[in-house]
Amino acid sequence: TRLVCREEARHAHQELLKLYDQGANIWVDPYVPSISFGPRNRTDIGWEKTWPGWLRERWNVLGLSDSYMRKFLVEPEPERYVQNEIKGWREVREFYRAFVDHEVAETPTGEKFNRVYKNSCGHEIWVLDSFKELTK
Repeated sequence: TRLVCREEARHAHQELLKLYDQGANIWVDPYVPSISFGPRNRTDIGWEKTWPGWLRERWNVLGLSDSYMRKFLVEPEPERYVQNEIKGWREVREFYRAFVDHEVAETPTGEKFNRVYKNSCGHEIWVLDSFKELTK
């Protein structure tokens, strides 16, 4: 699977790069291919995604990792190492609940993200409706 995921990661990176070239501001999870050459206000890796963090930067494209998201959604609470590493895990959990197992995610401000890409290695790309409208 490692070689399969390498190819899947390349494809996910190409999709993110297309969006970046269209003017997207991209916030990715760890373990998702990222745009390493862009300025931090256009592309960043976030270990602790929260709705206040999203609002602060107004990211319009998200690159999410299914396995990374799910470790915050373990019930009744994530494993101890997650709690120790990510002090704000409850807020991160609330953020990811909007995305896991959905095609559309609603933000606290009523805006909508649509999943536009998903591969077998768990890379997902979500685009904010208002960005999609700008690029039509």
